[in-house]
Amino acid sequence: MSLPIYGEAEAETATGKERVKLAAAVIQIEDRSAISYIIVRPRGTTPLIGVVALEQMGFRVDPVTGKLVKGLPLML
Repeated sequence: MSLPIYGEAEAETATGKERVKLAAAVIQIEDRSAISYIIVRPRGTTPLIGVVALEQMGFRVDPVTGKLVKGLPLML
């Protein structure tokens, strides 16, 4: 995926503090989408989605099952 890089920032990741590249992307889950900043990671890295993007699309994570649940009002 070739995305324009908007800048770099210090970030706390699962592997510790590191300098990361930032881009913006349209994220879609089911019938909902959101525009969000993303951290560009090397190919083969497990993708993660943050709570801000999930809330923008009206999703939350059920803490018991770990599954996505629709139900929040869309945060436009």
